[in-house]
Amino acid sequence: MKQWGLATFMYQGDFNDRLPLFGDLSSDYNKPFWHMKLAPYVAKQTQDNKLFTQTEVYSYELRRCPGGSAGPVPFSKPPASSSKEWNCWIGANFGAYGDMLSGPFYYGDRTQPLNIARIKRPADAMAYMDTITHYVYSPVEANYRFTLDMDRDGAVDTMPQYPDVPFNSGRPTVHNNGSNLTLLDGHVERVPFKKLWQIDAAKEGRAFLLVHGGLSGLLGAALRLGAYVFTVASPSPRGRGRGEGKRRFQSKGTKKLHLR
Repeated sequence: MKQWGLATFMYQGDFNDRLPLFGDLSSDYNKPFWHMKLAPYVAKQTQDNKLFTQTEVYSYELRRCPGGSAGPVPFSKPPASSSKEWNCWIGANFGAYGDMLSGPFYYGDRTQPLNIARIKRPADAMAYMDTITHYVYSPVEANYRFTLDMDRDGAVDTMPQYPDVPFNSGRPTVHNNGSNLTLLDGHVERVPFKKLWQIDAAKEGRAFLLVHGGLSGLLGAALRLGAYVFTVASPSPRGRGRGEGKRRFQSKGTKKLHLR
């Protein structure tokens, strides 16, 4: 987990303080995804024009979480409950297309990669966590909000698009009922499930939000990602993302994505 945070830092140094895209195009899975963009920084070669699930870095041991196992994840349903694949990998906090920022990693169809200068509290912004494959759907994105209660604890915890897959494809309970996170300042911490997967009355994202004291309740200037908060500066008139003011972000619907 720590190595991917360091790799992201090095990538930013080479690409004008911008994060890698989640993927270049949502319509072309042979173009590089975030793990391929970071491959040179974790001692792997890039592989062009190759389906991302068949690349070396996708199945790289450094991305594989030892807390997982071969087989279905807890609380999954058919057909996902018949899987025999390894079920826990380091994955990106995925926010669709970046039109209205709902996660630091998104497809590049319409939006340039995120400039880290826009994140005012990177120590409180989640980059990576334990996931089933290579991403978790950010519940801040309107299409990915929780409506299902997969673990039957009385609280919604999963979006409806894939009712066989729990927790928006994350693994928030894999480490003794918690998950390891890498934050955008590079540090790693374990967050308990109940704190990590909180939601508000609108069933919007508290997942990955409000772990650190003093951040609770910031709505207008804070872009909420579950247990963590993004405070985002308004873009300058020239579009460089370094404006002094802060603006309120509201979720905006986008077309549904099919990543599996």
